[in-house]
Amino acid sequence: MKKQLAIPFVLICLMATAGFSQSPNAAPTAKDKSQKPPVNAEDKAAKEANKAEKELGLSADQKSKWQAAALTRINANKPLIEKMQGSTTPEERKQLKSQIRTNGLSFDQTVNAMLTPEQQAKWKTWKGNKKKEMNKKMKEKKWSEDEFED
Repeated sequence: MKKQLAIPFVLICLMATAGFSQSPNAAPTAKDKSQKPPVNAEDKAAKEANKAEKELGLSADQKSKWQAAALTRINANKPLIEKMQGSTTPEERKQLKSQIRTNGLSFDQTVNAMLTPEQQAKWKTWKGNKKKEMNKKMKEKKWSEDEFED
């Protein structure tokens, strides 16, 4: 009699703990990023220009030029990034990265030409800080991925 009651009791306990462990309001994971609605190129360029205006003290004319240059770069890079996310060979990826880097350098030259010397110095510092942050994030990501590869 006790064994007949113990088995259903254990099953109910297991199902209850499994149900509680799955939180419907859990924080989004890296895989959930694909569920976010895509941001269009104009919005990205405007966001970049607003940030640059705040960080560098751009004038209205400089901000509009920055936004136009950013939009050109974003539109040029979008098909390259999409192709890179698909199935590509290592050589193709290398070529695509090179093209993206070239687009970035072209953007840098365009923006640098319109900035004052003080703004150029601020921009150089800002870019350096962004690069350090990105490297740090990449190292952290690499570290967290390595933990689970065993």
